[in-house]
Amino acid sequence: MQYYPKNNWLYGSDEYAADYWVIGRNGKRHSYLLVAPDGSHAGTISELGAHYQSSHIFSPNRVIEKRREILNELELNVDAANLNLRFVPVTDKPKGMPGRPG
Repeated sequence: MQYYPKNNWLYGSDEYAADYWVIGRNGKRHSYLLVAPDGSHAGTISELGAHYQSSHIFSPNRVIEKRREILNELELNVDAANLNLRFVPVTDKPKGMPGRPG
């Protein structure tokens, strides 16, 4: 562990506050030491290659907004929130469709 007093912080000046860092075997500082539920393994995020799953990336609102932008660009007047609706590109026009040769 490494002691880092708050008076060394860029914006802090409270002399009684401090932060402690876990120093991994690779020399990187981390806020947390991760321990397996059974206690068999322990390490830092960078040592274990762990990743936190973010709900921000997969937010339904972000998906709907991006879909709305695409549908508006294609000039399709449908509900972007209806995620059950799928659009599939047609490679060949069906028989009897206007503009089909032969």
